[in-house]
Amino acid sequence: MGKSKKSSLNSKITDPYSTYAEELSKRYLSVPSILEDWGTLSFPQTDDFPILDIGAGSGRELAWLIRHGYTASGIEASPAMIQQALIAYPHIKEHLFQGRFPDLLIDFSWPAHLPGEGGWAGIVCCALIQHIPDNQLFDFFFGALRLLRANGRLLISYPTEHEENTRTYTDEFERVYYLRHPQQYESIFLQLGFMNINSANSADNMGRAHTSWNTEIWQAPHY
Repeated sequence: MGKSKKSSLNSKITDPYSTYAEELSKRYLSVPSILEDWGTLSFPQTDDFPILDIGAGSGRELAWLIRHGYTASGIEASPAMIQQALIAYPHIKEHLFQGRFPDLLIDFSWPAHLPGEGGWAGIVCCALIQHIPDNQLFDFFFGALRLLRANGRLLISYPTEHEENTRTYTDEFERVYYLRHPQQYESIFLQLGFMNINSANSADNMGRAHTSWNTEIWQAPHY
C-alpha cells in the first residue's frame, strides 16, 4: 500500500513534465541558467569535482556545466523532457540518464564511469524541491547527503513567494507547488549536518510579478 502511494506522489511531480515537455523546455531555455551567477561560486573548477544535476529537465544547467569544463552528469525522470534536452543540447547525450530521485538510490544501476553513492563532489537541484510534498522532503535531502562525498556541495533554488499568494497551488501546467519558508528547509539541512555557505533572494528571472526565489549553497558534513 505504501509503495503504490509513493509511486502516485512521484507521478504527480513528473507527469506534467511529460505532458507539457516542449512548452516547459522552451520557457526554461528562454532565460539564462542560474549557474551563470552561481556556478563557479558554488563549485571549484578542479579535475576531481564530479557534479550531478538532479531533475536535469531542459538540460540547461547540465549543458552549462559541461561547457565550463566540469565533469557533470544529469538525472531526469521524464523521458519527454530528456528528449527535449537532447534536441537543444545533443552533446549532453552521454551525460544524461533517466531515473527518479531518491528512488534511484535503491533501483538505479550507476554506469561504471560515474561516482555513484558517496562519490559526488557537487549536486545541482534547481527549481525542483518546491514540487516535493512535505512527507518526502526529508528523504529527498537525506538521499542527496548519501550521494555527496565529505564536504560536498549542494546548490538549490526554490520560490519563496508567488503571485498566487497561497502555500499550495497548481499552475497552468498542472504542477503542484509547495511554498515554504526558508527556515523549513534550513531545519532539515541542519538536522543532516549541512552547513550553509551562501544564500540570496532574487526576483523571478521570467519576470513573473510577486514571485521571488531563494538560491542557497549547502556543504555536507566532514565525516
